[in-house]
Amino acid sequence: VHARGQVSFEGEGETRKPVRFTGLVMDFTDRKTVEGRLVNNEKRLQQFIGAMDEIVFEFDSEGRYLNVWSENEDLLKLPREELLGRRVEEIIPQELAVRLFEVFKQVRITSRPITFEYPMEVIGGRRWFLARVALVSPVDGEEPTFSFLARDITNRKELEERLQEAERKFHGIFDDSLQ
Repeated sequence: VHARGQVSFEGEGETRKPVRFTGLVMDFTDRKTVEGRLVNNEKRLQQFIGAMDEIVFEFDSEGRYLNVWSENEDLLKLPREELLGRRVEEIIPQELAVRLFEVFKQVRITSRPITFEYPMEVIGGRRWFLARVALVSPVDGEEPTFSFLARDITNRKELEERLQEAERKFHGIFDDSLQ
């Protein structure tokens, strides 16, 4: 409960004594229960995201980093605290920023997620990512935001490059043979 009140006194000095108390007592049990559930849900969400290999970003329509969730900061361009509140074009290469804003525009128009691949220099070195951008519906009159889910696909890209190189060698040998 939450109580707030005021005491009224009569008299002065040593004869002063309380004569009335007026106030309000409010029961906040339901509010505290809902707050507790909200905190528990936030913890569960953090654990769920922590169990994924992906990096999750939330951007506003201006391309400002609102949230960043990642268990591996080596996959980020900068530490999380340095990303929050900054705009995309301040952080990532201009070419990729332009591409991302075009994706935001298309996602906003169609309301359909878009998936694409891109390379990026991050704290841990050059990596390849598979990104999926989706529109997050507005709540209570707020502006919509964008979720950006990025998965490190560097190993897959390296294997693809090795396969292409092996195919080039095979075709070089096969094309030069008489039989």
